[in-house]
Amino acid sequence: MTSVEERRRFFRITDTLGVAWRTLTEEELADSDTFLNRPVDVYSMLGSLENKIAHKMGQFRIKDPQMAELIDLLNQKLNCITNQMEAESVLVQKLAHRMQEVNISACGVGFLLDEQLAIGQTLLLDLALRPSNVHVTCYGKVVGCEAASEGEGFYVRLDFCDLDEADQEMLIQHIVKRQVSLNRTV
Repeated sequence: MTSVEERRRFFRITDTLGVAWRTLTEEELADSDTFLNRPVDVYSMLGSLENKIAHKMGQFRIKDPQMAELIDLLNQKLNCITNQMEAESVLVQKLAHRMQEVNISACGVGFLLDEQLAIGQTLLLDLALRPSNVHVTCYGKVVGCEAASEGEGFYVRLDFCDLDEADQEMLIQHIVKRQVSLNRTV
């Protein structure tokens, strides 16, 4: 669980993301392997690999810029092939994600839901960052869920649980880029 001091370390922005979630069952919560193993499906695995490549490439660019460019081009080529192969299933996945306004930082997220969730409940989350379409799949623990001020639905606040370092770095980069672009439009 993140401390108040850690939450204050990270910038927080309001952004529009694709959000898909589901509550974990009692069996999943009782299974100690649930939290030892990160949530994995094809999309989250590809997203996680892309995040790790981007993280390592930033370090490698300094050491050998030409080799980094070659590796980046090969990665782009693989991404083109992968995107072509996923063309049909992407539509199905987008239907599962609800585009909505969220308040997000590198340690948690808040957004509107149609149903009330219990404090302490754990969710499996898949966040599709826009416009990059990078997916961050992780667990979130409900730290707050109140009736929305507009009277429709509930506003849930989640702390990320055991967020992968590369995914956290990707969130930080996304938030900084979005903050800069939002400030330009103001």
